[in-house]
Amino acid sequence: MKTAAIYCRISADSEGRGEGVERQEADCRALASKLSYAVSDVIVENDVGASARSRKPRPKYAEMIRRAEDGEWDALIGWTTSRFTRRVAEASALSDLRRTRNKTGRPLRLLTVKTGEEEDSAFGKLTSGFRSLLDEFEADTIAERVEAAARQRAEKGRPNGRVAYGWDRVYGSDVINETEAGVLRGLAEAVLAGEKLLPLARDLNARGVESPSEAARRRVEERARLAGRDLDDVKLPATKPWDGQTIRKLLLRDANCGRRVYRGEILSVTEAIALWPEGQQERLRATLTDPRRTTTRGNAPKRLVTGLLVCGKCRGACRARLGTVISRDEDGEPIERAPEYYECEGCHGVRARVADVDGLVREAVLSRLTGKDGPNLLAEDPAAARAARDELDELRARLDNAADDYADGAIDRDQLRRITERLRGRIATAERTLAASMPSPVVAKLTDRIESIETAWDEADLGTRRDAVRDLATFVLLPARAKGVRWSRDRLGVEWIADGGGEGD
Repeated sequence: MKTAAIYCRISADSEGRGEGVERQEADCRALASKLSYAVSDVIVENDVGASARSRKPRPKYAEMIRRAEDGEWDALIGWTTSRFTRRVAEASALSDLRRTRNKTGRPLRLLTVKTGEEEDSAFGKLTSGFRSLLDEFEADTIAERVEAAARQRAEKGRPNGRVAYGWDRVYGSDVINETEAGVLRGLAEAVLAGEKLLPLARDLNARGVESPSEAARRRVEERARLAGRDLDDVKLPATKPWDGQTIRKLLLRDANCGRRVYRGEILSVTEAIALWPEGQQERLRATLTDPRRTTTRGNAPKRLVTGLLVCGKCRGACRARLGTVISRDEDGEPIERAPEYYECEGCHGVRARVADVDGLVREAVLSRLTGKDGPNLLAEDPAAARAARDELDELRARLDNAADDYADGAIDRDQLRRITERLRGRIATAERTLAASMPSPVVAKLTDRIESIETAWDEADLGTRRDAVRDLATFVLLPARAKGVRWSRDRLGVEWIADGGGEGD
């Protein structure tokens, strides 16, 4: 008896019911029985599209084609040709597969419940080609309607897609969830105060605060219970605890300040759903995208200025190195080492003990923070801040005008895209300039305790101290003045950032 494989697919099944593919399988089995085929395999891909716009891979379809190329089965059965594919290129490849199988003497038939058999005759190829073109045209038409609807919702300030963390969905509109919004506002304040993302995530997990993925899962469960469904039959999203990357993504969302964005364009701003003002969102974006900021510490530095210390000969980075082994135990393990040292990783032309350099860096930083110009380090540069804000206002106005021109038909979509891309880049630069004109939050945290600045420095973690050094100055390790002279205070040059440069000890 000849064998067949049944292929079932449905594009969207967000709740995981699988009802669509079950109906397809039943109809395909009936067709196989009618045509005297024994069904040896049923291949199911649920919640996966087959058009050129679909991004999800179809590994089971690819495996089915490979096995068919190897000579398995006498027929492939689907509900319609569009279940196999909505892409002209894939339909052509499927036709080539059948042609190759015919040449080997073991034909492969393509059977469908709705359209019957796709024959290898000239007429069959013609109708098959037409169906492939129509399937692709239908998929493109649906995608265009979906995109137009999404854009229209954004223009009206309405949500698009799943409920985002920080809001609830009520009658198709977003309403602020005060509990989740409170978590986000606390995170935003902490980040603007100089806190790191990873410790914030650890604190949330330790306090048992529900993560965004856990909130999403809870919402799915609540909808299922209201519908009277068994949770065992529901496709539940995976959950994970808070982490630094999740916090970063949440705080960078334009929706936080009420913006509705579609394909990079700000189409509307609704204050009623804003968690905080646009100005605060700008500060968050500038802070989190600042290249000087380290959001994670995978292989965290263990010395104060490793990687920050600059070589006085080649301007390369100096890094901490372990001292040479002085003695070992019976097993060959080091017992005693020479002191650690900083060395240029580029030219290897400068070297100094870690203890000597770190001690002098500490002394220089504390002297600056407690000196006469210490308060100036916390002062905003009003001229630079005003210029950056004015430029931001101008650029955002130009972005709004471009959106209006597109809506009025004065420019086409490609022109709008190019304008948006260029303005977005300039807006990001202006945001960084604005952030640079503001005082360093890390330095501000230290100087909050100006009466005991040394205690504040010594009690701060290494990451905070490194950030303070990075925000205040560039330290330069200069070569020894004479051979045999290992260390002297004048070997550490300081280029204070607030002064615009200049060396000193």
